[in-house]
Amino acid sequence: MSTLHLDRRRLLRGAAGGAGLAALQGLLPAWAQTGSPGLRSDLPTLTGPDDVRLSVGHSPFTVNGRTGHAVTINGTLPAPLLRLREGQNVRLSVTNTLDEDTSI
Repeated sequence: MSTLHLDRRRLLRGAAGGAGLAALQGLLPAWAQTGSPGLRSDLPTLTGPDDVRLSVGHSPFTVNGRTGHAVTINGTLPAPLLRLREGQNVRLSVTNTLDEDTSI
C-alpha cells in the first residue's frame, strides 16, 4: 500500500498552478474574472498638475442585450484611470449627483 506525502509547499504550488490554468482557459466564474485585463489604452485617462474633476452619478449600461444602471465616474464604466507621478500635487474635485453619500 503506497501513501501520498503532500506537504504544504507542494499543495500550494499545485493550487496556484490550477488557478492559473483555470484563469487562462476562462473557467473562472464571471464574478472572478477581470473586466479590464491589464492597462488598456482605450480607457479614459485623467492626469493633471492642477485639478482633476470627477462626477459620481448613475448611468445606463447594456450587457448581452440587458440594460441596467451603474454608479459611474464621469459617466464611464469602468471609471477613468488616474495617472499621477509619485509626489505630484493634485486637487481632486468630486461632484456627487447621487441621492446618497458616497466616497472615493
